[in-house]
Amino acid sequence: MSVFDFQNRTQVWLIRIQFDVACTVMKYVPHKNTPRPGEVYVRRERHWRLVGLLESERDKELGIVTPVEGDT
Repeated sequence: MSVFDFQNRTQVWLIRIQFDVACTVMKYVPHKNTPRPGEVYVRRERHWRLVGLLESERDKELGIVTPVEGDT
């Protein structure tokens, strides 16, 4: 997903799921208008793995994703 995909102004739904040409499946849960961080997941081995967070309201507005380390 691009920075544009993560920006608050493009969020119409509670979740956004996107496929790319390599068949990577990603899910974004924006938690728009709440203090919870936005969550970015990738589908791996039949499970959703958390790979990034949009930690502040400013990050949500600008679409800035902070990578999550490790396998959560």
